[in-house]
Amino acid sequence: MMLKLNDYKDNLTLSVVWEDEHVKEVRIEADTQPIKICQNYYMCSDQIIDLSNYICGYCDGTALQNKYISGPLTGKFIPAFSFLIEKIDNKGHMYVALDLEIDDVDDRSHYCKCFIKCELGQLYSFGKRVKKLSVNGIGTSVSLTENL
Repeated sequence: MMLKLNDYKDNLTLSVVWEDEHVKEVRIEADTQPIKICQNYYMCSDQIIDLSNYICGYCDGTALQNKYISGPLTGKFIPAFSFLIEKIDNKGHMYVALDLEIDDVDDRSHYCKCFIKCELGQLYSFGKRVKKLSVNGIGTSVSLTENL
């Protein structure tokens, strides 16, 4: 039996778990067919808005970049993550290649890459909701499957 996109229960959730006047700690949780992972990252409001704009821009065809990277991937910096959105087919099926740095070693060599399957409209709606993380406080959460 061949699985269709809707048979997968992939999800992506971003939540504000801590904040001060300059930065928010955002938990990224990915739940895909083979793996479930979560990691926290520090982001300022502008970075959250940039992520929202990237997702929406890719979906509506106005993206200025083909990949979102939260910060430097090497050196003595805080952990970083990246999003790369790709089309699966011409029917609106997409996937997000999410590359999360796992903050457990000093040399920044541990990563987990997973592919979150979704649909174009679903991803666009999620991208718009991501923006509210930049203005709302602790406990704010957005999910890819929020309106399903």
